[in-house]
Amino acid sequence: MLRGKEPCRTVSPDEAVAYGAAIQASILSGANSDKRTIEMVLHDVTPLSLGIEIKKDYTMSVVIPRNTTIPTKMVKNFSTLYDNQTSVLFQVFEGESASTKDNNLLGKFVLSGVPPAPACVPVLIVTFDIDANGVLNVSAEDQTSGSTNSITISYKRGRLSQEEIESMVKRAKRRRTAAAGHGGQWIIID
Repeated sequence: MLRGKEPCRTVSPDEAVAYGAAIQASILSGANSDKRTIEMVLHDVTPLSLGIEIKKDYTMSVVIPRNTTIPTKMVKNFSTLYDNQTSVLFQVFEGESASTKDNNLLGKFVLSGVPPAPACVPVLIVTFDIDANGVLNVSAEDQTSGSTNSITISYKRGRLSQEEIESMVKRAKRRRTAAAGHGGQWIIID
C-alpha cells in the first residue's frame, strides 16, 4: 500500500515502461511544468554483481554489488597467491553466485611486472569504473612497481540477456536458501 492506496494491477507492462520513459524524457529535457517530476529521477543500476576470481577454488570477490547506481567507481585491494609471483591473471565476472563457475566471464587480462615477494605481500589495486553508457573499465596496478594493465568491456559484449540475468538471480537465491536451510553459509575471503 502506498499512502493508503492499493497499487493499480491493471496497467500493462508496456504502458508502464512507456509512461516511465516519458517521465525520464521530461526530466532530461529540463521541462519542469509538472511539479511532480521535479523530484523524480530514474537511475541506471548494475543488473548483476561484478567482481574477479580469487584463489584456485573459483571464488568470486565482488567489487561492485548488484543494483549499484551507475556511473560508479570502486577500488579494492588484492594480492598474490604464490611466493615470487611476478604476474597475476585477473578474470572479470558478473553474477550472483559465490562461485565463478556459475557466473558469466566478461573478460580477462594479466598484470605483469610484479616484483618477486612472498605470497600475500604485494598490494594490487583493482579499480572497477562504469561510465554513464554502461562501459566497464577494469584496471589493476601494483603499488610497489607502478605496473598497470586494464581491460574495457562494453555493455553489449559478452553480457547476459535480461532473461539470463533473471534466471541467474533466481538460481543464486535458491542456492543461498538451501545453504541457509542446512546450516551452511557463503564465505568469501579476500
